Amino acid sequence: MSKTLYLHLEPYMISPESGATVELKLDELGILVEAWSLDSRIASTYKTYSELDIELKDINMSKVKNNEENREKLAEAVVESMEMKDMIQALYEEQLHVFEQCDDTFQELWDIHLADKDI
Repeated sequence: MSKTLYLHLEPYMISPESGATVELKLDELGILVEAWSLDSRIASTYKTYSELDIELKDINMSKVKNNEENREKLAEAVVESMEMKDMIQALYEEQLHVFEQCDDTFQELWDIHLADKDI
């Protein structure tokens, strides 16, 4: 079963003045993804956790201190519960998003990379 949630956006949906903002909301039943442009929702999709084959575990966070150590423990627990292919997919999607947000061309980035090396 796929643990992927897709939200397709067409260029005409996105205002050139404001671009688009994608918002991800997790609730007790599932995940909602919404895209916004000029304060208007332009697209959305929703899947329940069961549709995504995700098992929820109850964590009582009200008694847990919000500190670096506990955030690290939570991150480790999330990573441990993920399958390797899902973790790789999540990392790939994050890097792709960062790359898409970058105004630099590949050649400019490559030149920067080479400038850091003694050749």
